[in-house]
Formats: sequence, structure tokens, C-alpha cells
Amino acid sequence: FTEFADKYLALRCKGYTMRREDETPHAATGVNFERTSLRNWQSSVRVFTEIVGDLPLSEMSKEEVIEFNKLIQRLPANFGKSSRDDRSARQYIEDTDENEPHKIAALIEKLAKEGKPAAEIEDAVAAAQILRLSATTIKRHQTALNSIFEHALSQGMIASNPFKGRLLTEGDV
Repeated sequence: FTEFADKYLALRCKGYTMRREDETPHAATGVNFERTSLRNWQSSVRVFTEIVGDLPLSEMSKEEVIEFNKLIQRLPANFGKSSRDDRSARQYIEDTDENEPHKIAALIEKLAKEGKPAAEIEDAVAAAQILRLSATTIKRHQTALNSIFEHALSQGMIASNPFKGRLLTEGDV
């Protein structure tokens, strides 16, 4: 998948929008894409493959998209912000899901021992919870991946787009 995605992104950087079969590239469009969007699209590809694996296009199915949709919602918002943290997206999710309940339980116990009122404990718990990716960011990842799969479909490399009908709405997230 990453090999195909890299080729797709290279075409986008050359100025192709991939919206028409007989398209002529527009250099300024490519420069603008590379300057404003390329890193986000590369991030989408990286997160997707770290969650579902770097499978051949022909092996990508709705199951991988469903798995991606389920896990991407649990990905902490600070994922990828530290150059020193080399955990994969899947490992980051698992570590966060494992550690957060212990951290919150300890906080509740501490505040209860201090005699804090329930409302104050509830506010402290809400503040201590780890922020997850926003619905906007999740939608951005899905839109990029859907576009890559749509191109693969138009090139006859896959029989159907596994993202079709599986894009989450903000309400879903």
C-alpha cells in the first residue's frame, strides 16, 4: 500500500488532482499541494499502515477499514509530536488505553482521601483524561486515504474502494 500511496502522492506533487482520466498536470497546483498538504497525506498513510499493516492493495478490504476506524478514534492527539517516541500508532493506542485508567483511578483515590467534593473530582478526572484525535483530524485522514483508494480503483488495481460507505461522520466520532 505505501508504495502505491507514494506514487500517488508524487503525482499530486507534479500537479495532478486525479479527478479526470485525461488530466494535464498544473505545476502550481503541485507546488501548492506539496507545500500545504503533502505532510498531512503522508501522515495519513503512515497511521493507516501502522494500524492495519502495509498490505498489498489487493488484500485491503472493509475489515481493515473497520479496524482503522475503530482504532483511529482512540489515538491520542499528541501522537507523532515527539521525535523521540518511536512507537507505532497501534502501540501508542494500546499503551494509552492501558495506562490511562490506572492514572485516573490513582487521581480519584488521591482526591477522595483529601476530601474533595464529587464535582471537583469529576472536573479533575475530565482534565486528566488524554485527548484523542479530533473528529476533524480523523476525517482528514479518512478523506486522504479514500482518495488514494479511489485512484487505485480507477486504475483497476482493486475491485472496490474499501473506504466506500465507511467514512465516519463527526457525529460517529
